[in-house]
Amino acid sequence: MRLRATSFALGAAVLSGGCTAQSGFAANAGTVALVAHSALRSIVPTQRGDGRIRHVVIIVQENRSVDDLFHGLPGADVADSGLDSEYRSIPLRPTSLKTRFDISHTHGAFLTEYHRGQMNGFDHVALICGRTQCPQPGLPAYAYVPPAEVQPYFQMAETYTFADRMFQTNAGPSFPAHQYLLSGTSLASVTSPLLAAENAHTKTGATTGGCDSPA
Repeated sequence: MRLRATSFALGAAVLSGGCTAQSGFAANAGTVALVAHSALRSIVPTQRGDGRIRHVVIIVQENRSVDDLFHGLPGADVADSGLDSEYRSIPLRPTSLKTRFDISHTHGAFLTEYHRGQMNGFDHVALICGRTQCPQPGLPAYAYVPPAEVQPYFQMAETYTFADRMFQTNAGPSFPAHQYLLSGTSLASVTSPLLAAENAHTKTGATTGGCDSPA
């Protein structure tokens, strides 16, 4: 299971997705897919243009990998299994976009999954389940979304350029991811040696990815 971002080239570029809070779970992912579908229909040209790019549409689907969203896409380089911390091969299982739990996507969770480059720590990553009962520990990360639930994504991937070997630079949650999306880095300033790796803290002590920041 590779930690990769998902991208398409729609004339210039489209990156698939939606901003979710750590406790938001994956229930909104289906809505994101519908938004992606609407965006796709709005940008498909009805006649030959002059060759100039007039619009760049960016759709951000966070907390998902190519292996998770595009399992079964013809010709795509996706995994069918992943290693656990005991180096056992765990087959990926179909899991709906809508779940009652969330897999942690903090920087610490990334380091656990990455496991010093061995890519076999996914069975130790934390789960956030709210008031619901958590699924069996160790297995939720070894999953893929059934293709029937992500057909708009499949359509975009088959219509435009599909970057199935694009590895993300960001190794953390929403806030640093947004910095990379806009500027290609999460440096605090041009001369700073510090990179943002976690979500920011609000005045009340809560964490935020910036999705709810005032305009």
